[in-house]
Amino acid sequence: MKIIEILGDILDDYYGELYERYKIPATYPKKVKSLLAEADGDDVEININSGGGDVFSGFEIYTAILQYKGNVRINVTGLAASAASVIMCAGECYISPVGTVMVHCSACYASGNHNDLEKTAETLKTIDESIANAYVTKTGMTKEKAVALMEDTTWLTADRAVELGLCDGYMEKVNTSAQSGEKSSDSKKNDKRASAMAAKAAKAKARFLTMKGENQNV
Repeated sequence: MKIIEILGDILDDYYGELYERYKIPATYPKKVKSLLAEADGDDVEININSGGGDVFSGFEIYTAILQYKGNVRINVTGLAASAASVIMCAGECYISPVGTVMVHCSACYASGNHNDLEKTAETLKTIDESIANAYVTKTGMTKEKAVALMEDTTWLTADRAVELGLCDGYMEKVNTSAQSGEKSSDSKKNDKRASAMAAKAAKAKARFLTMKGENQNV
């Protein structure tokens, strides 16, 4: 199984490689795509502890994970905020009991005349709708509800994230005491849960393709 860590700021490739050169934790599309390519269809586990960053880099990472040809499990080990909360929605996701999720509207620095600033505001609203699509695709909630959560800059406990469907369940302690030839009852429950989550992920992908306007059967 390939382990991929989503840590630190979400950056574009240029700044991501610059951060890496100075050994500053960061995540960027080129790095994630390279690790997914190395996995080459094998199972992948992605651990997220990030406050977010560049939204378009987050979108690129989200899409790369969504389209990966193998099984993906995502774990929120600490924080999945902003762009990291979008990445979190790219697959079957479990959250630590102490994990936290934060969703909010996009933001930027801007300057110029009133026309420039009004155009910037409209652009941010468009980006917000794209962010909301990730939450809608994952959970099936209405876009209005997703946008409302973002407008309120909503911080979510693990319980609330699971309740909303942004996370599929809780991370559990690894059971090392089970007999090698017989699965524990917890393991059997996890297998059933994994099957249910796989079906849910397929439905989410179907919603994503529908939003893109692609007529495909899933």
